[in-house]
Amino acid sequence: MRRIILIVVLSLFFAGCATPIGQLKKSDLHWKEGVVAARYDEVYLRLSDGFRKWGGAVVEGTLYADKKAGHFDIYMKNILGGRSNIGAATIDITQIADGNTKVIIGSIFGKNERWNGVWWIRFAQGDFSPLDSQ
Repeated sequence: MRRIILIVVLSLFFAGCATPIGQLKKSDLHWKEGVVAARYDEVYLRLSDGFRKWGGAVVEGTLYADKKAGHFDIYMKNILGGRSNIGAATIDITQIADGNTKVIIGSIFGKNERWNGVWWIRFAQGDFSPLDSQ
């Protein structure tokens, strides 16, 4: 019972200190960028599939067919498994040339490979293997 109370108290504390993703400044994030040899809509689907397969976060995405682009906001889960107000990352994808898509990832986690964008660039490339497999 004490453990549950501690988890609830800590979750409320961190939720109160958290900055919503829309209010993060560019300087608050660690940035990764890559170019993927695929169309923007295919990259969007690959990212969606990777997030669905590996979970760990709540992801909200939008595809902009008129702009040949897409956007994801990634949030930490709350203690019930739903979306918290803690913004973890943002991903923008834009088709830049015939068959190539630019992927820009801004994450609040600097050195953690799972959350800093390394794994997500691999998702965009169609690689859904665990991080420790390479």
